[in-house]
Amino acid sequence: MRARRTVRTWNNSVVGLVGPHDVQELQSKVKAYHELLLVAVDDVVRQGKTFPADGSTFSKQAWDDLSEREAQFVAESSAAWNPMAYLYSGSSYERGRKLIVELDAWRDHLASLVQTLPEATRAKVTVPDPVAVPHSDLGIAGGLGFALAGLIAILALREFGK
Repeated sequence: MRARRTVRTWNNSVVGLVGPHDVQELQSKVKAYHELLLVAVDDVVRQGKTFPADGSTFSKQAWDDLSEREAQFVAESSAAWNPMAYLYSGSSYERGRKLIVELDAWRDHLASLVQTLPEATRAKVTVPDPVAVPHSDLGIAGGLGFALAGLIAILALREFGK
């Protein structure tokens, strides 16, 4: 039996804003997903499957690099009191989505490795289900909506602030 591949579809046409709360929620989901996959990686290695040292998409070095980027993403300040968190929410959210896609690829690879294990040892390895990700997005339409809302606010202040 072949493991099913995780397919994500991102709705890039959503008009809306991504704020610090969205980034915080995604940070917690990325962290939890990474931790579950780390357990699966350890379990697969414990069952005798090894990863190449480097040079491969699914090497030990690739996992370490992904883990480092995940830690940096989770450590970013996305607190609502931080004004920069509002400014960079869209790009932070996009980085988080890219991490989810990479973690999905690792999840699929681990699931396929588990399928190659002897049946008696498969039960010792748990590969998590893909994590659900909120559909917030700040695409070009969201960016234009934000700019338009700012322009309306400025015009309203000029008009009614007299």
